[in-house]
Amino acid sequence: MILETGLFKPIYWQPGHSDMPLTWERRFPEEGSLVTASLTDQALCLSISPPISIYAHHMGKRLAASVLFEIAAKYAEKTGGEVIQRGVVSGCKVNGQPGDVVLARYPSNPLMFDHICPGFQAVILGDAYQRHDRGSTHYGEAAS
Repeated sequence: MILETGLFKPIYWQPGHSDMPLTWERRFPEEGSLVTASLTDQALCLSISPPISIYAHHMGKRLAASVLFEIAAKYAEKTGGEVIQRGVVSGCKVNGQPGDVVLARYPSNPLMFDHICPGFQAVILGDAYQRHDRGSTHYGEAAS
């Protein structure tokens, strides 16, 4: 399974089914964060803890974010699904409004880092983000 490949460990199983983990996590002690993955009938839901509630919280979660997006992309590619990011932080909201943004739709539109929110672009891409033409992004004031 993709989660085992991503070094996730099961932490919660479906009651009465010890062979069916529903919730997995991967800890990043060097960042003080973890990524939780929950399986439902319809989706694989991934989240980072502690949660990102202000723009500055993106910093220091580079490993967690990288793993989250890699697992999301691999799962969506394998299932022919979508990668959706929920934007709730100022600077990462679509047109300044909270909501979900489709980052990828497999197989036609694979995940590209210039589609993720500006906070994680800056953290993951580092100096390359500063040189990147952010005018093409679908976020914030630059949205068309």
